[in-house]
Amino acid sequence: MIIGICGQSGSGKTTFAKNLFNFLKFFNKNLKIIIISMDNFYKGKSKFSEEEMEKFNNNNLNLDAPKMINFNDLLRTIYNIKNGKPFTLPIYGRMENDIINTYHIYDTYDIIIVEGILVFQNKKLFNLFDIKFYIETRNLIALKRRLNRYDKTIREKKISYYRRFVVPSIKKYIEPYKDKVDFIIDGTKSLEENLNENIIMKIYNKIL
Repeated sequence: MIIGICGQSGSGKTTFAKNLFNFLKFFNKNLKIIIISMDNFYKGKSKFSEEEMEKFNNNNLNLDAPKMINFNDLLRTIYNIKNGKPFTLPIYGRMENDIINTYHIYDTYDIIIVEGILVFQNKKLFNLFDIKFYIETRNLIALKRRLNRYDKTIREKKISYYRRFVVPSIKKYIEPYKDKVDFIIDGTKSLEENLNENIIMKIYNKIL
């Protein structure tokens, strides 16, 4: 089973993914589950063109656009996991804005959880998901969570970036999928508050 989790930055995708992981393990401790973060498939600045690097240095490069994601590598990774093949997982450093490490994984998994702001943007990826979740959180809350990830010295810069790029990207690339998912999750509530019989039964039927 492959589960997709989408929502804006700071909406609570990663927390929901981890809580869902724990719920599924409680449901069946023998399940082998892996969480794949789309963040690790960002085009790192070492791959930027000169123009992109100049824009990046001037806080004028939209990192929240589909072209900044290595979807081919993400798809290849998911196909390899699905087919029980070894795969290499890149690790993206948010502060470094680049790939900082890679891990070679030889294990197999029953469930793949894929989370990221743009995971529904790629049609092939979208069609792979057996269950799709949309994490809905008000912009102000998401922005506050986002700012807490960074040092106070760069928060003004991050607010400017959020207004110019993140908000338009939410409207263009993320919100349109709200009506195309299986379940909408409140990013301010706990997993227990969000779970209902429909979600549990859909997961149960897919596992069986």
